[in-house]
Amino acid sequence: APGQFSFFICGATAYLLLKQGRAVPKLWMAALALLVYNLTPGPAYHVVAPVAVAIITTWAAFGLGQVDYASRYGDFSYGVYIYHWPLIQILTAVGLFAWDYRVGVVACTVLTVALSMASWNYVERAFVRSRS
Repeated sequence: APGQFSFFICGATAYLLLKQGRAVPKLWMAALALLVYNLTPGPAYHVVAPVAVAIITTWAAFGLGQVDYASRYGDFSYGVYIYHWPLIQILTAVGLFAWDYRVGVVACTVLTVALSMASWNYVERAFVRSRS
């Protein structure tokens, strides 16, 4: 959707600024961006939201440092990639996001992680082992 393009542009801009040597956003910037994202009303939200999401995402991706323990319990990345979109569509179809988008985000996140973990443990890991 064209409305989502502004998120892409802000994310690409953040990436290019980092490549040029600009500093990674600090925690307080990400916290402020999260606050502004959640409290901006009306049409201003459509201007503020892409910038806020770019700041929050950039901080989470580059400001937290390397997460060495991320794969301790398995590689869930493919499961997240496969399951998140159908879950979003199902939860949208049943009206969860329309009822309360925050509940939709939490439900989608929890279900995606649960399905990804199950997929890794009961399907994917066997295939990875059989290939080695």
